[in-house]
Amino acid sequence: MESLYLVGFAVVAVIAFIFVVILFNFFGLWLRARIANAPVSIGKMVGMRLRRVPVGMIVDNRITAGKPESKFPATHWKPITWRGEMWVR
Repeated sequence: MESLYLVGFAVVAVIAFIFVVILFNFFGLWLRARIANAPVSIGKMVGMRLRRVPVGMIVDNRITAGKPESKFPATHWKPITWRGEMWVR
């Protein structure tokens, strides 16, 4: 019975260690984005890292743009297409 508690403690310790590593990995970027009013969740950053996207570059560009995506929803954009010999909205 005591070994079962030891195994459970080991599993919890490994999960806590993984959580701490992820937190230390992304906390600086997350805090910088939050202060600049360009919020990016830690979950999105983990997803970008899993897809091998340079997370730091994305966050820095979002901060540089200075406008979070919520201010310019994609529904207000009008597509521009090429028809014949000119661009048409």
